[in-house]
Amino acid sequence: MCAGPVGAVAQISRYVATAAAASITILEWDPKSDSLRPVGIYEASQYVVTMSVVKTFLVLGDVMNSVQFLMWRDEDRSINQLAKDYEPTQVYATVFLVDQPSLGIVVGDSSGNIKILRYAPQLLASRGGHRLVCDADFHIGAPVGAFGPQRLRNNKLNAPRFGAAVGGLDGSVALLAPLEERAFRRLYALQGVMCNALEHGAGVNPRGARLFRSQLPAAAAAEGGRMKGVLDGALLWRFVSLPAQVQCELTRAIGTTVDAVLLSLLDVDAQAGML
Repeated sequence: MCAGPVGAVAQISRYVATAAAASITILEWDPKSDSLRPVGIYEASQYVVTMSVVKTFLVLGDVMNSVQFLMWRDEDRSINQLAKDYEPTQVYATVFLVDQPSLGIVVGDSSGNIKILRYAPQLLASRGGHRLVCDADFHIGAPVGAFGPQRLRNNKLNAPRFGAAVGGLDGSVALLAPLEERAFRRLYALQGVMCNALEHGAGVNPRGARLFRSQLPAAAAAEGGRMKGVLDGALLWRFVSLPAQVQCELTRAIGTTVDAVLLSLLDVDAQAGML
């Protein structure tokens, strides 16, 4: 059994994974002794506060050193690190985002940021597969307290699609959901036009308000660059309540139609029906 305060618990296959400080222990039920016995151990970075599992893959969220992506091998009962995020981050919550055939790792930190990471060893940015690649980042305005995986309604694809409910420490609730590339490009272009063309509350431009707040010094953060890649639903839904003439002008500026934009928004609304 593990000793010390347990920071996270998760089920992986028929085992129980526990995190106590930096030690990850895999436990198996022993009917003879009527107790859990350790069958595997892994020493993580500093202090693990969150742990997520999908199949035999684990992601560990550390109190200072971001996340590690691990794999449990039942054959030899070992835990192997596949990759990690090298940007120092005070992680509050993690979850896997399944959008077949892709598998994303969603990370929420103490600064109110959300990062979507991916294990892509074939990419140069992964440094030979040792580094998790950042696909998107976003600032939600409050630290994330918890993620909850949610199966989305989807009538277009045969494969199941999953999103993540986001619970903020300020009491807010949001939904993070994948979107088809064509619809994403259309809405991303519209989002850019709306940022510049519309007036915003308190003079706060959504583009600046949603920029990632790095915990690194300014010079290091600028060197790393940011991967936006997330749509601002609160801004985009303002399009529905705009006058018809303004809608036509905005869509004309990005080379599409009002109907096409409304269909894309309707698809997003259908997926988020459970909320």
